[in-house]
Amino acid sequence: MRRLQLTVLLIGIVFVAGCSTLTRNPQFYLSYYELKSPEISDFETCASAGCRQLSRLSYSEPEWQSIRAIFEPAQQNAAEERERLLVAVGQSRPWSARKTAPRATLPRTNEKAVKARS
Repeated sequence: MRRLQLTVLLIGIVFVAGCSTLTRNPQFYLSYYELKSPEISDFETCASAGCRQLSRLSYSEPEWQSIRAIFEPAQQNAAEERERLLVAVGQSRPWSARKTAPRATLPRTNEKAVKARS
């Protein structure tokens, strides 16, 4: 009986340890890819498929506050958080495109659909 309890305990420790790997640490990820810590006024974003090219971006204070407002009050569950992330990405995509792409190559965004979701 004691051996079974010890085995169950060890299996539990192994499962819990798997949730605390270094790859889940944002600083480890940033240093591995030689990226600096993102700030609202200066961050990198993928500019091509597979992030082969990066672009530097910044949000103004009003832009950042409008993104933050999407997440207030706090989400109650994962489904609600995913929905709000979709809205936030949809809202910020045109700003990012205007700041990184020449005018002729800007993606068209259905702003009515983005507003309807928020």
